[in-house]
Amino acid sequence: MPSIKKKSSHKHKKFNRYTANPSARRGRKKTQLAFWLVPAFALAAFAIAILLGSFLGEQVPPATEAPQTTEPAPKPTLPPPENIIGGETVDAVFVTLRGITGNTAAEVSAQIPNGATAVSLSLFDENGTPYFSSEIALTLGKPCGELTLKNTFKPILENRLYSSVLFPSSALTGRNSTDRYMQNAYELSLIRELVEAGADEILIYCTSFGNSISSILSEEDFPDRFIEYMGDVKRKFPDLKLGFALSITDASNPDLAESISTIAQYVDFLAADATSFSSADELSDAINVSAVSIMRYEMRILLGGISKTDFEEQCALLDKLGIKNRQTVLQLGK
Repeated sequence: MPSIKKKSSHKHKKFNRYTANPSARRGRKKTQLAFWLVPAFALAAFAIAILLGSFLGEQVPPATEAPQTTEPAPKPTLPPPENIIGGETVDAVFVTLRGITGNTAAEVSAQIPNGATAVSLSLFDENGTPYFSSEIALTLGKPCGELTLKNTFKPILENRLYSSVLFPSSALTGRNSTDRYMQNAYELSLIRELVEAGADEILIYCTSFGNSISSILSEEDFPDRFIEYMGDVKRKFPDLKLGFALSITDASNPDLAESISTIAQYVDFLAADATSFSSADELSDAINVSAVSIMRYEMRILLGGISKTDFEEQCALLDKLGIKNRQTVLQLGK
């Protein structure tokens, strides 16, 4: 079958014919111009978008970093030393359970003068036996009193007074080295009872007030015993203020400087026991000798055991020296 020859359409002929004239050429230039304008506008829009994004990015606060997925570092055995020294500044009046046989709350309240802001609580006898009924002491068959801690702290909490408990420690003396861990656990349990009753701080001491503890501080293993003991207390009761008492004469002993520096790293405050001085003049001399250590460690001055007149003169001396951090730790004489 003969092939059929395709014919160009009339429209195609017209198109060819029209584009050959000048007006068609002008149309083609416009088409080419439009072809280049489209990418030019696109590039301009892209540049504007980048600039706008950069500007808005500067206005938005930086996002917080995503939380770390790594395991948290283990807690240190003890708090960082630089965060510890600098405990409460108190002017604590002496309150004791000694001689009280009943009506505890009223007897404690009667010992607190009007205007007092802090109390210094003597809750143990000279052998470290609690005047109060202790759950841990009863459990272990150790001696203790019959008074309740709840009634002891009742007037103190009701009047919102700061409470510092005088706490004798035999665990730190090294006398019971064979059962030191058991003694540590016993004293830690006593501290728990005090904290639960409402104690704000405990002031630890190793010998009777008025005596030097240089022989204990000089023992080779004392720093290790001390760090372990305080570490146990701090881990269990991180909010409890811890103090340690040493004789004011020990504070000026150069042979004890290193030991005292170690102690200061692991307590909230150091206290200088000045109860062996009976007059303001004697206290003034002792403070002058130990002034460097007292100021360096912001030591609390411990008073007591003297006549009320001498006590008042000593307080006046401390006021004159600008020492407001003080605590009465012994029953005043007549």
